[in-house]
Parts: sequence; structure tokens; C-alpha cells
Amino acid sequence: MSCLATLSRLAVIGLFASVSWAGEPVKITEPASIDGGKPWELYATVPGWFSGMDGSIGVRGVVTDASASFTDVVKQLDMIGALNAELRHRRSGFIFDGLYVKTSVDGDSPGPLLGNVSAGVKQSILEGAYAYRIAEGDRGWIDLLAGARWIYLSGSLTMTVDDAGVSQVSDELSSRVIDRTKEAVKKEVDSRIPELVANLSDSLRDKVEDRVADRVASIKEELRDRINGRIGALPNLPDGPGIGGDIAGSGPVRDAITDYAKAKAIARIEEARAAASPALAVARAAIRARANERLEKAEKKLSQTIENQIQKTIPESELSQNKSWVDPFIGVRARYNFSDAWYAAFRGDVGGFGISSDLTLNLFGALGWQARQNMALELGYRHFAVDYTDGGFVYDMALSGPYLGLTMMY
Repeated sequence: MSCLATLSRLAVIGLFASVSWAGEPVKITEPASIDGGKPWELYATVPGWFSGMDGSIGVRGVVTDASASFTDVVKQLDMIGALNAELRHRRSGFIFDGLYVKTSVDGDSPGPLLGNVSAGVKQSILEGAYAYRIAEGDRGWIDLLAGARWIYLSGSLTMTVDDAGVSQVSDELSSRVIDRTKEAVKKEVDSRIPELVANLSDSLRDKVEDRVADRVASIKEELRDRINGRIGALPNLPDGPGIGGDIAGSGPVRDAITDYAKAKAIARIEEARAAASPALAVARAAIRARANERLEKAEKKLSQTIENQIQKTIPESELSQNKSWVDPFIGVRARYNFSDAWYAAFRGDVGGFGISSDLTLNLFGALGWQARQNMALELGYRHFAVDYTDGGFVYDMALSGPYLGLTMMY
């Protein structure tokens, strides 16, 4: 069953149920008012939507969960503006809707490297839709909807580095480099100990050092992924390696990894030579001592360099990114009149369909009061959700809350 058919049936069922509940027979007709009466009608609504936010926001691959009640949003609200208008001509209606919100919410820390994250959102939505009245009776009507929404989002994340988390992660990454170096030394040094004992030339030692360093250098990709994982970054970004890649691939970190790998290789070579020959142990004691001292310094430098680079690279100011796209949607809306003064209204539509957003969902229900012939007041609830991902930009957010709208008819 198509989304349009589903929404249509839901609206019909809701309308029938409302009429039946009121104890009156259902009457769906096509009265003269559809084709007669005023040729054009204009409805202008000033909506007040008291919405909270709940979902995920991602900027340049860093993703944080963010949620805030309406009161939280209001406290940090910079600007909001909304307007809805509809021009009707007999069966047809042309809907124009606009919404602008600028606010910020606190996000959850996505990993141990970050102390806290604040997410800023600038959101503009322009909607155009065509409404076709398929049925109208004494007590209500049903419209089918088809349209498109232009959505512009500017997202920003302000991050604070957690010093304790940085130290912990730096030690972890340093330990992983040490483990990888041990594996490389075992393959390149231990398998060639007889040759290294028999041949004391610097050229052979340098060759083995370089091979160990080459084996260890491949760990940069693993370090990148581990760092990205600890700031909540998306893996395999199509637009670049992200913050983890900037850290792991930086010159200081590369040099620190290479220095440690070579120092470990030299220390192991001298240890193997001393164990194989008492004479060499005595003759090369000073060389062995210097090699061990170099190894100790290289190990301390490794952890410190990774920590410094993390502190330097993770922005203390702001990551920002903006996107705009268009989502088609289809839906249904209905109204049931309890009396001349009171009525219930419903609207539901779905969109996106993977064309831009993976999914959009817009649901609205309200109780209305026809205060005057040309003025109505509605109190209800609206839920609007968008699930959109493009590279490192993520907006998977639901806005929900009470709604109060004043409509003027001309």
C-alpha cells in the first residue's frame, strides 16, 4: 500500500470515527460550496509552535546526541519566525509555509576526548504544496496533499577537550604503537639474529631499522579510526580522513612513531648481540646503554607527542557546516466540525523517500475554535522529523511540542 493511500485511509477512518462518536450519521457529499461561492479564499495563519528537540547532529563527521525541552530551547533561542498562508479556489488549495529558527542546545559528549559539546542550529524551511479536496460534507472535509520542502540547515559544534580523557587516549594509542612495534621487531630482528651477530655493519642495522619502521608506519590508519571513535566521528568519511586522520597523519606523530620503531629495533639488536656473545656484550656495553636510553626517551616522546597533537588539533572553538536540499512529500489532511464553533483538524505527510532526506514525517492534530466568521484559533500538537545525512553532515532530529495558531480568513 502506498504512503498516500495509507494516509488517506487513516484520515477517512478518523473522520468517520469522529462523526460516529458524535452520534450523527456520516455524510460525505460534494455540495455546491465546492464549485460555487467565493471563487478565491485566502487563509493566513500565525503559528506558535512550542517545540523541543531530540536527535543527533553531526558536523564534519563529529556526531553528538542532542535533546532539549521547549523551555531549554527558549532559554537559548536567538530568533524564531513562522508564517502560513493558503490560497483556495473551489477544490484546489495552494499552501505556503515558512519557518526560521536559530537556537543552540547542549549535546552529549560523544567520547572520552571531549568534555562537553554545544550544538548550534539555524534552520529555515519553506514549503509549497497543492491541496485537492476529494470530499466535503456537512461535518467535514478531506484533502490530499502533494508538495515539496526546501530545507536549509547550518549546524555548528562547539567542543571542549577533556584533559583527563586526552591523557587516557594518548596512553592507549601509545601502547598500541608499542605493541605493533614489538610485532615488527619480532619479524624483522629476531628472524635475523645470526646475521646481525655475524655482521656488525651500520648498513645492515640501518636496513633492519627501516624495515621495522615501515611495518609500524601502517598503524596510522588504526590510530585515525581509534581517535575518530573517541570523538564520535563517522567512519569512512567520503570527504576526508577527519580529525583522527589529521592527528594520526601529522608530521610530529609520524616522526614520533618512526623514532620509537627505530629505537626499539636498535635496542633489540644490541640485546641480541650481547646475549649471543660475551665478548660483544663487553665491547658494545656503551652502545647498548645509549640504545636503551634512546628507547626510553622515544617512548616518553611518543605518548607526549600524541597528546599534544590531540590537544592542538581538536578545535576548542567551533566546527561548522551548512546544507540545503529539497524533499518531496505527500499527505492528507481532514477537518471535522463538532458544531458551528468547534472543530478538530488533522494533517499528516511523509516525504524524503531517499531523494534527499531518508525520511521526513510531519504530523499535526488540533482542536479549533471558530471565534468569528473570519477568525479561528487552534490548539494542538505537532511532530516534525527529518533524517538527513550527507557525508560528514548529519541531521536526524525530531521537533515536537504544543501548537497554538491564529488564522484569519479573507
